[in-house]
Amino acid sequence: FRLSFPADYPLKEISGKEILFKIKLKKISEKELPELNDEFAKRVGKVDSVEKLKEEVKKNLEAQRVEEAEAEVRDALIQQASESVTVDIPDALVKREADQMIDELSRSLKKSNVTLEQYLKNTGKDTEGLREELKPSASKRVKAKLVLRAMADKEKMEISEDELQTEMKALATGIERPEEEFIRSIDEAGRDYIMDYLLRRKALDFLVAEAKISKER
Repeated sequence: FRLSFPADYPLKEISGKEILFKIKLKKISEKELPELNDEFAKRVGKVDSVEKLKEEVKKNLEAQRVEEAEAEVRDALIQQASESVTVDIPDALVKREADQMIDELSRSLKKSNVTLEQYLKNTGKDTEGLREELKPSASKRVKAKLVLRAMADKEKMEISEDELQTEMKALATGIERPEEEFIRSIDEAGRDYIMDYLLRRKALDFLVAEAKISKER
């Protein structure tokens, strides 16, 4: 079959051209689904019966819906709080946040076995162009962080050593290093970063709780 590519297609070798694709069909397979029985339930869900497996799936889906709804509420509250104040945001903070967003994108792409370099090539961008593209979102994120931190300071919120240790242990999960070794490797700047994150999270929890109280009234 033939496929036409637009003139602005990222890959210059085929942009604005009509390419002929030839496909050789080697095999047709049909996937056979396993029988939905108690044996299947034990194998996949580690439960005794199909009924219990269905209950488990239902519970997980409900928990996911609740989590998504709560995330939407939190995002809306952050946006509302950010829009209600005027903050001068230093360019250096926006650039640093944009770089962090690029790092997050890189880690996300890596899960799909795609490198950041491949992504940039396929989208016809470079790192600087991507950074500029992300700056508006980065600016909003920085503003939200500053607002939440200001709220934490206003409410005189603090993070205990136990809370800090709990968070560091959570971060150690999934890392191919002993937990204690990982925690010891976190320097003062790293601890301060985690403390700042926990304060902002606590401020957001406070914001959500206040919103619920206002709604009940």
